[in-house]
Amino acid sequence: MMPGHSTLRFAAAIALFAALFSDAMASQPSIVKAVWASEPPRIDGRVDDACWQEAPAATGFLLMHTDLVAPYQALGYFAHDDAQLYVGVKCLKTHGAQPHGAVRTRDDYFFADDLVEILIDPGGTGERYYQFVVNAYGSPWETARSAGGAKHDPRWRADWQAAAVIEDDYWSLEAAIPYYNFGALSDLNRDWSINLCRQSHTPYAYSSIAPQGVFHDPKLFAKLTGLRGPFDRYEIDAEDAYVRREP
Repeated sequence: MMPGHSTLRFAAAIALFAALFSDAMASQPSIVKAVWASEPPRIDGRVDDACWQEAPAATGFLLMHTDLVAPYQALGYFAHDDAQLYVGVKCLKTHGAQPHGAVRTRDDYFFADDLVEILIDPGGTGERYYQFVVNAYGSPWETARSAGGAKHDPRWRADWQAAAVIEDDYWSLEAAIPYYNFGALSDLNRDWSINLCRQSHTPYAYSSIAPQGVFHDPKLFAKLTGLRGPFDRYEIDAEDAYVRREP
């Protein structure tokens, strides 16, 4: 199944916009929005559920450490309900190219594959965040990071779902991440922060939606707006990374 003409035209228009305004994009974190999912998406990797049709696309991926627009763009979408955050990403690629990688286990090495990293900083702390990785074959990997990304906890595991599909002109993924994995600050007056990062070998490129295409600098993550839900049911102990649910 090929992406619709409207999707390709939209991606091309966004890439042109990003090229014209790359100086502004290189210095300012972006703002992205999560829409309310009246029905949760089916996590099959296809990014064709009703919630994705309502969600604005996060795009304009910049090559790492530059203000240059990635030659093949991705389109990210965010949705949520009272239990989970949903992320969908469509990665455009050379027609017919097979993404690098394979189906992998949690202990395999992922980072030579075509993949997307979803970096989530609940409460926008700028210091502690969570890294969710999905390769083009739907294999997941995750870790918890602290000290602005300099440290990670190899023991941390999350309970989440991910899937991916490969088509002629793109590959896409969907992820469902329950809030209890990382808790949530009871005061959500501050928006969460998030980054979408893409590692591609067809063609070779590292890119993200953050200024200068950075990956692991939580102070430059996009602001994730639109979240609402019973977040006060969860607490997080930032010192011990211990999550507990209130009765």
